[in-house]
Amino acid sequence: MKTKKKIYFILLSLLFIPLLSAQNVGQYGPEDMKQLRNDLAKGTYDVYELKSEGEYVIPTILRPKSSFTIKAAPGLATKPILSMASTIEVSSLAMFEPRNENTVATFDGLEIVGTNPDATAQPMLLYARKNATNCKVIIKNSYVHSFSENNTLRFDVSNCDVEIENSVISNIKGKFMNFFYGVTPQGVEHGGIKVTNTVFNNFTDKSQIVYYPNGTAKGTTAIFDHCTFINSNSKLPLIMFRQMEDVVIKNSVFHQVNNGVLFQNAKLDYCYLGSTRANATKGKIFPSNPAPVFTDPENMDFEIKNKTSFVGNDGEPLGATIINY
Repeated sequence: MKTKKKIYFILLSLLFIPLLSAQNVGQYGPEDMKQLRNDLAKGTYDVYELKSEGEYVIPTILRPKSSFTIKAAPGLATKPILSMASTIEVSSLAMFEPRNENTVATFDGLEIVGTNPDATAQPMLLYARKNATNCKVIIKNSYVHSFSENNTLRFDVSNCDVEIENSVISNIKGKFMNFFYGVTPQGVEHGGIKVTNTVFNNFTDKSQIVYYPNGTAKGTTAIFDHCTFINSNSKLPLIMFRQMEDVVIKNSVFHQVNNGVLFQNAKLDYCYLGSTRANATKGKIFPSNPAPVFTDPENMDFEIKNKTSFVGNDGEPLGATIINY
């Protein structure tokens, strides 16, 4: 009898394990943005699911209480569009402004537009400051574009991480990742950067992907793997790592990019540079000719067609394979 009770208890426990680990999910349509703002401020859910196609317009700065995931519901024909229309005229305008430490902000399956038609001030996607140390931003399966303020992601606090995968970052004017904190005090350490299978397209003027404004500021590690950097006429190097000690860009393509990487602490390995200027340590670099031929650049498909000339150290073609964005 005791054995049967034990078996029953074990089976019952196994049934409850998924319930204990399940995330709380709230669902929202484009008309529910006020409710989404209130729920984020209270930390009501773990996941905030956008249940339909269309444009989700943020009317004011969203200040989440805790970690959150904003994601598209499964099966949508197009990505939900996250944008902002706010009359707030401040240089610190942001869509999201976490205030608490250890906040993880995840954006999954979205189109995120950085224009604000209702004011001169244009928004950042996320601004971490005050008590938001040790925060992390994750962007997955998303199309992020048209941010024209000084920053897209700005970190005025220490130990913040960024992860991006399977995404397109396009039409950026300014700093995409600005690890600003580090001017005072000197030498503060930020977290790591991990980017995989991602396209960075059309960075203009003085725009940059990674920027540390202070010479002694540093992060832990930075890895860019199977990325495509394309169509950049920025006057500044796209990537400035400063004092980071473990920096690798591999299996990646720089095409029609004026300035690539600055600082010898970055290692470029199994990369195509073409005419890109890159002051970095170089491993295997593919010759300038032949140049990559891309599948359909007008539709944001930068997969390489002449693949056999550009094979990375993992046996796969260089660059990102993001299709139909």
